[in-house]
Amino acid sequence: MIKEIDNVSIVVDDLKSAVEWYKDVLGLRHKFTEESIQWAEMDSGGRSSLALKTKGNPSVCFVVTDLEEEMKRLRLKGVSFDEIIELPSGVGRVTSFEDPWGNEIDFYEPPQK
Repeated sequence: MIKEIDNVSIVVDDLKSAVEWYKDVLGLRHKFTEESIQWAEMDSGGRSSLALKTKGNPSVCFVVTDLEEEMKRLRLKGVSFDEIIELPSGVGRVTSFEDPWGNEIDFYEPPQK
């Protein structure tokens, strides 16, 4: 089941400069940076984050309760997925797909407690 939006990501050329700009100019709080995948998250003041990345396309990421179940459900409706990626530091798993208009959508499953 889709629970909520986890983050909206945008692509930047320089991760460090982007973190500083969003922090200093917009006043967002820097949550963390994961250098190994060139990814940083900024606190947007709500439950969702603004994610900054240097690769890929802008995307919206939904939190799901069961990644395999959601993939199975949407495959029956003709959706094709990228592979499941285990995120660094044990923070969960993610997969991606595109809507019919070419927009990237990610499903994120947090670690099971």
